Amino acid sequence: MSIDNTSSSLPGLEPVYTVQQVATYLQIEPRVIAEMAREMKIVGFKVGREWRFTRTALLAFIKANTARPAPVVRDGRPARTRHPRIR
Repeated sequence: MSIDNTSSSLPGLEPVYTVQQVATYLQIEPRVIAEMAREMKIVGFKVGREWRFTRTALLAFIKANTARPAPVVRDGRPARTRHPRIR
């Protein structure tokens, strides 16, 4: 499933996806998507009792949760990062 493909959409309106469509795309269980929406970890809205998600919200979620590669120094090894002390 591509996030760009929708079964139907109106001209000028952003595509909207169901819990099942998002779960299929992200390859996780639908209950996890619904739980994330309830906990506001992913932006969505309800139509009746069903969650819906816009393409923009999904792309923002993916971007915010994408791991960033470690900076690379000249010799090709990952740079050491400093972690704050836990007290």
